[in-house]
Amino acid sequence: MIENLSLQDMNKYYLLTIMYLIVLAHVSQAQGVINGVVLDKSGKTSVPGATILIKGTAIGCSSNNEGVFQLLIPSDTATLVVTSVGYERRELRTKAGDTLIVSLKTECIVDFFYTRYIGVNYYGGALNSPIGGTVSIFYPHLLRYMNFMPAFRIEGGLQKGVNRNRQTVIKFDADEIFAVCDYNIALNFVYNNIELKKQNWGFISNKAYARIYGFPLQRTYLVLGGGHARFVDKESKRSEYGICVGLKKNIGTFSKYLFSFNASSIRWESCWQIQAGIEREFKKAVTSIEFNKVSNYSEVNLKVGYLFSY
Repeated sequence: MIENLSLQDMNKYYLLTIMYLIVLAHVSQAQGVINGVVLDKSGKTSVPGATILIKGTAIGCSSNNEGVFQLLIPSDTATLVVTSVGYERRELRTKAGDTLIVSLKTECIVDFFYTRYIGVNYYGGALNSPIGGTVSIFYPHLLRYMNFMPAFRIEGGLQKGVNRNRQTVIKFDADEIFAVCDYNIALNFVYNNIELKKQNWGFISNKAYARIYGFPLQRTYLVLGGGHARFVDKESKRSEYGICVGLKKNIGTFSKYLFSFNASSIRWESCWQIQAGIEREFKKAVTSIEFNKVSNYSEVNLKVGYLFSY
């Protein structure tokens, strides 16, 4: 084919070939390797499967099980975009030959990956009302507007025991009422009715809480709230108001495992109410133990349940 070209065309062909070889040599010389490791913000845990891309291109790689990666860049410098599920996106300006330690910060809303479920639980007291159960419905992020992404949970249950003891509970939770990086506000409303027939004692309470956490607390919620209660005993019936202060700590994520620790105290006008509990969620199984003491009443509630997706 070249033999049929004119001398002028051949000169153009050779000139283009030489220019191409010069450009190719320059590109090959400019190419370099970047090595690195992706860790979480604490620097103690590697992040496997993180995606590392050169910004504006499809050139990239993934970190291995130890969080280590190696990437060939086509120029002296590049901007890398590092992402991983559950972590915030990060961009880094780097150059050929660099060895990087990339720290990723846990995403603002870890619970963003929650799914809808209906929970069915055995819920009974070890001291007064051993037979019972609860049903809960959870719908995450039903509404979304900027940082307003509430996740709603409604739970209701009934417990019965010997001597016609009975306990009724209704809970309404609205998580992530206002959520931005490092801050979150949630609201909780709880109705509780306890009846001890033999002792002729009753307790009905309506309580509202705000759960707040910020950067220094590291997924530890400060619980603030108040409520109204009615006490019924052999001598009198009275209404009282109270103020609540407590803490709640979450560890882990819902899709893998989640531990939740909580403790709070409520100061009613005539007595203290102390509540504490530990709950564990693993995949779709839920177990918890809760302690509740108010006046002369004490109860240890046990819960074992399963979450059905819908």
